[in-house]
Amino acid sequence: MLETGAITSVFLEQNVLLSGSTSDNLGACLRNEYEAFKHASSKTHQEKTIRHIAQAPNARGDLNKDIRVHATDQHSYSLLKLIGEYDKYYKKASSSGKIYTMPEVCKMIDVLYNLPENGKTLKV
Repeated sequence: MLETGAITSVFLEQNVLLSGSTSDNLGACLRNEYEAFKHASSKTHQEKTIRHIAQAPNARGDLNKDIRVHATDQHSYSLLKLIGEYDKYYKKASSSGKIYTMPEVCKMIDVLYNLPENGKTLKV
């Protein structure tokens, strides 16, 4: 998926006269997602959330906090890893010198539509 997204971005640069910064929508979206997540998981935001949860009836604040902090760290790591993988594919596609054709890109996109949608069977 990431490779197809990177190749599609390069294809747009080559054929639609877009610069890398405007055609690389997938890369920009991933980075925006990470920045939004960083903000949402900032210490100030987490403290507000923890106070709110702690005030709830039957709250187990310390347990909830530990679980949330671990999940936040895991998500942040996974997102950075995803961005790194995408960047690797984008750099490879853009530096290869290959000119991608419309039929090639369409075929790759068709393959994406045939991938399983179940998270357990979908592989990175």
